[in-house]
Amino acid sequence: MKKFWTLLLWSAVCLPLAVSAHNTGRSFEKQIGNYLVDIGYNVETEIVAGEPVYFDYELYQREPAPGDAAYSDVWVRISQASTTLFATGIAHMTSGQTGMMYTFDRPGTYTMSVRYERGDTTLAETSFPLEVAPGGPASPSVPYPTLLIGAVILLCGTVFLLYKQRRARAIV
Repeated sequence: MKKFWTLLLWSAVCLPLAVSAHNTGRSFEKQIGNYLVDIGYNVETEIVAGEPVYFDYELYQREPAPGDAAYSDVWVRISQASTTLFATGIAHMTSGQTGMMYTFDRPGTYTMSVRYERGDTTLAETSFPLEVAPGGPASPSVPYPTLLIGAVILLCGTVFLLYKQRRARAIV
């Protein structure tokens, strides 16, 4: 009986995570004909310049049977004004999420354009505006604890070599 209640409790906790469309923070959604384009991203409040953002791409159909739409790939383009900053095709994953990571290097207004395809056929195509907030002060590329550990190792190595050199001179 204890195993039953444990299984029931774990199911109650894990099932909502398994049926969720995204395990990320927010999403853009737009109905395009028979399809719902759903782009999730992993930030709670806003996209910030200099911080990586994970985008995952979903496509749902309403008919003939509601559910996941069968697509082979999604083409993604990120642009600012008339300048394309990033463009790529992403193959649809058979398990896990179809997605990518991107870091906006400057604040401003961007456009993410997506086109879902099945072979040579375009199923749905749309774009979303992205507002990117200014980032905080730039963080060092190497964290301070790593620098401190490296300095300690360098200091210990120098002391050891000096000790070894003095001992060699004393023996001669």
